[in-house]
Amino acid sequence: MKVVVLAGTFCGVGTTSIAVGLMRELREKGLRVQGFKVGPGFAENELFEAATGRMAVNLDPWMVPKDYLLTCVHRYAPECDIAVVDGCEGLYDSRNDSDGEWTTAELAKVLGAPVLLVVDAAPMGHSCAAMVRGFESFDKRVRIAGVVLNRVSDQEHANLLAKAMAKGGVKAGMLGWMPTSNNIIGLIERNDRRDSPVEGIPAESYVQALGEMVSSGFDLDTILEIGSTSKLPKCPHVRSAPPKSAVRIAVAKDAAFSFYYHENFVLLEAGGAELVFFSPLDDEELPSDIAAVYFGGGHPECYTQRLSENKRLISAVQAFASAGGVVYAEGGGVLYLSKSVQTIGEFPVDMVGLFPFRTRMDDSPMWQSTYIEVEMLRNCSLFPSGGRVLGHVCHQSQVVEEIVRSFWSGTEQDISADYDFAYRLHQRGGVGAPTLEGYSWKNVLASYVHLQFASNPTVVSSLVSRCQQVDVAFVSEEVQKAVGMTFKKGNPYMKSLSPVRPISFDIGHRKGSFLREGSMDHLSGIASKRFSTDCHVWKKSSLCSSASSTGSEFSSKGEFMIKEKEKGSSDDFCWERAKRSESVLASTTGCGEELRRSASFGDVAVSAVGRNANNKIVALSPSSAEIAFMLGLGDRVVGMTNLCNFPDGAQEGKTMAAKTKFDPGRLDRGRLEMKLKEFWCKKESAFELNEEYLRQEQPGLVLVDENGDPNLRMVERSLAARKGSFGGLTPIQPTKILSHKIHRLSEVFDYMIRVGEAAHVTRSSEILVDGLRNRVAKIGSLVLPCPPREKVVVLTGLNPLVVGGYWIPEMVTLAGGEFDGGHTGKPHQRITWDQLQDMAPEVLILAAGTWEETKQEIGQLASLPGWWSLPAMKTGQLYACEHSLFTIPGPRLVEGIELLARILHPSVAGNYGKKGMATSCILRNGRRCRPCNLSRHFCTLL
Repeated sequence: MKVVVLAGTFCGVGTTSIAVGLMRELREKGLRVQGFKVGPGFAENELFEAATGRMAVNLDPWMVPKDYLLTCVHRYAPECDIAVVDGCEGLYDSRNDSDGEWTTAELAKVLGAPVLLVVDAAPMGHSCAAMVRGFESFDKRVRIAGVVLNRVSDQEHANLLAKAMAKGGVKAGMLGWMPTSNNIIGLIERNDRRDSPVEGIPAESYVQALGEMVSSGFDLDTILEIGSTSKLPKCPHVRSAPPKSAVRIAVAKDAAFSFYYHENFVLLEAGGAELVFFSPLDDEELPSDIAAVYFGGGHPECYTQRLSENKRLISAVQAFASAGGVVYAEGGGVLYLSKSVQTIGEFPVDMVGLFPFRTRMDDSPMWQSTYIEVEMLRNCSLFPSGGRVLGHVCHQSQVVEEIVRSFWSGTEQDISADYDFAYRLHQRGGVGAPTLEGYSWKNVLASYVHLQFASNPTVVSSLVSRCQQVDVAFVSEEVQKAVGMTFKKGNPYMKSLSPVRPISFDIGHRKGSFLREGSMDHLSGIASKRFSTDCHVWKKSSLCSSASSTGSEFSSKGEFMIKEKEKGSSDDFCWERAKRSESVLASTTGCGEELRRSASFGDVAVSAVGRNANNKIVALSPSSAEIAFMLGLGDRVVGMTNLCNFPDGAQEGKTMAAKTKFDPGRLDRGRLEMKLKEFWCKKESAFELNEEYLRQEQPGLVLVDENGDPNLRMVERSLAARKGSFGGLTPIQPTKILSHKIHRLSEVFDYMIRVGEAAHVTRSSEILVDGLRNRVAKIGSLVLPCPPREKVVVLTGLNPLVVGGYWIPEMVTLAGGEFDGGHTGKPHQRITWDQLQDMAPEVLILAAGTWEETKQEIGQLASLPGWWSLPAMKTGQLYACEHSLFTIPGPRLVEGIELLARILHPSVAGNYGKKGMATSCILRNGRRCRPCNLSRHFCTLL
């Protein structure tokens, strides 16, 4: 087999473009061509396959032994006439090493292959000869057999360059040149750090254009002669174990999933696997009788709508994983298995949801790309614990579980979640601290790392063995049940039937979208079992929800405009509600203008609520009341508890549907929690529920904490007894009881969406949540590159001492700190003074009440022994913050995150946080004062 290696003088010179064109024209001559790519990248593979009709193969001397590289090339010798190797970087440049060990030049020496040097000739004349001579003499063991010139102006320019090289003593002859052409505008060097494919433009179009240019300007016969001079060493003997009994593995292969190491397929087949390919874009079912599904990398973010609308396949994947089938995903496969994918400027689009986190695309210009050594942990369900495998990472997305988790944001701390970390990652060369990654749940494993199985073939035998343990018959039966029920009411794997279909629009240069009515339930499929929000409807009859016109149209500028409403129409209610909520959304998310433009709010409740419908809301928890007011539903809230105090004046004109049995006015948040817990321990409610009011008022929606106080059971009992029990009143309209059990920040956002849906303001809630998530993501992106992380303790109670739990650890981690005192999802924890000293906080946050309440307690705290020895006091990192930004699970938690980021990383987040939300101790460098005077040494932070 003939072999030629194409290498450039520097990265981006056009080597890939010329290699693809050359492959295509050699194939047109009737030759069997095999394309190889030096390095770990995948972006060129689609072009290689279009040019040769064969799968592209990666040759990476860092990830596999040199002997294996020879074996890999020899494997295709009997069935190919010529191998074209596309180099990586410059000829003598390596991706990450300074010693030049893993360069294209070194690989050419291993293969004994001649090199065709690609030169960008656009800015050069006679200097081209000097450059080529320098490359020829740099390493005599590298045989540069020809020169190819790129971006040549015209034939005259080409002749000039040829004469200059002949006159300058260049040994290698010029084999061809490519002009700068407008026929392939938009075709740039497709390497693994740059662009993603453009949907609708086939790779064949690029390949054909490049091939035609090569055909007209290259000496193909001479290139073939040079290829025949290659001296490929003999194939080393490779021992292979006899294949085990075959298992069927389905491989996702289409435009959305195309990034695979071909050698992984070869090793899987050698290990006893039968590979069956399918398309998540086009196929509605998984292949039959399979034990595993393999989702590779690619660009699923470019096909989110098509992937999301394939409900039958999503249902099948959910059922397959739930029943114990093996699912392995790399790169873009992580996006597909997450709850949703959010592209830049768009709303999230629902995906499979095997993992509770979301993913979002990053708008940074450079992708995260590096070599990785993966250490398998005991939680890894598919590969042997303690084993090490080499791989590569290249992505431009982030995992968001309201903590933005970029590739290197995982730490060794335990973060409670519905999955385990399966990998410990080590960067090449030992740079940086190890980090946890690899998301494992049941027999599902997903990671951004593209593993090269050839670096440790034992992972193949382990994966195949795990597949053999799968009860294929049972799994197949469960999948068939799920697929058969996808479009039937009550499918446990797919609760919602309506696809998310965004209406795209353009406002200036910004692209966005709004969701149509009937958007998907965000808690669909297996993921639905991991959330605690539930909705109960009292009365079997449903609300009358006949469709009505949205009253919207597109203007000539492509904007979503609002038609003028007829006076007195039922739409007036929606329009007034929209105007009220606009100001709230604008201040909270910055989306008020988008909300105003987002049509006539047909989903707000034009026909479903109307003037005569029951649209009254009772909020029986502070977080529910906060969310209702944030959504602009304040006028519909008729009842609440005496603990609901946001926004200011919220209780004016409202009935106290539940009132505490004690006066909470003089209790800080910690003592209030303790007081409520005392009632809970006695199995007694701390509230007196106004059952008579609920029966008479007959609200359309009641918002309540499922296990809180008042709780779901109390409300159910009250409403269940109302029919015919009070003055003969019979409920005319149904009452929805929407309960929540919030332990994480993500559950706050999920509950907000559910409240919007139940109150018929779905679109408004989606805009609000999208804006909040963008703010969270922005903070995470700002602080992630900012080490070191300081140890933070947040006290939500001062007497007794209470360390914040539930969502507070997430808030601290997202803001760039290291939380000490608990784990995400765990309750607030009462601690002793000795325990606080052992924590040695570097930053101490007091979030136990208002500043006036905190001043009364801080003197007693400062009088305790060892107070001034705390690291936070030595550096003056003591802050008193508004407690509601940390203790009430509502939209204002985002303000708390921004405030923490401002405290921990003022250099990058100094503009975040609202004025008056925190005060800072000004005693620094070991300065002290009398404990009773400590409150005088604070100043407003913002």
